[in-house]
Amino acid sequence: MNSQQFRSLVTEYHRRLFRAAYHLLGNVEDAEDAVQDAYMKLWKIRNSLDEVENMESYCVSTVRRICLDRLRANNLDMRTEINQISETCCSSDNLERTLEDKNVVEHLQNEIQKLPSGQKLAVTMRDIEGHSIEEIEAASGYTAVNIRALLSRGRKTLREQLLKSRNYGH
Repeated sequence: MNSQQFRSLVTEYHRRLFRAAYHLLGNVEDAEDAVQDAYMKLWKIRNSLDEVENMESYCVSTVRRICLDRLRANNLDMRTEINQISETCCSSDNLERTLEDKNVVEHLQNEIQKLPSGQKLAVTMRDIEGHSIEEIEAASGYTAVNIRALLSRGRKTLREQLLKSRNYGH
């Protein structure tokens, strides 16, 4: 596949790829980045793309995998931050910093409790307890798509509340 054919491919499927990324990530900038990453990945394998039977499906699958990888990385980052805050609370020599960190953890726990029940369940099981989507699906009765939506909404609400409290000192 030459560069002109690749450019044609990018133009033809761009809207569909962006919609798929936006649906999964819920953020315009993140969706644009994911689509760009997909283009880079596809460009690297452009010589083998001629063998693909359903190009649109292949491109959408590529974007979806990139988005899911990003979501997994964000989950890991959130769990790591919570663990680091908890460890700092227990081992810090600086009393003021320790109290501030404990307040952040307590505030996060309080905000999680304020989430609607589905979001609270999804966030707690996935981000705090580390369960897989399949495990949450089996335990809750929600579908995987619903769980991802609940996680997205719950995380967004928590992020907004934490930023608000950081900016206003509450």
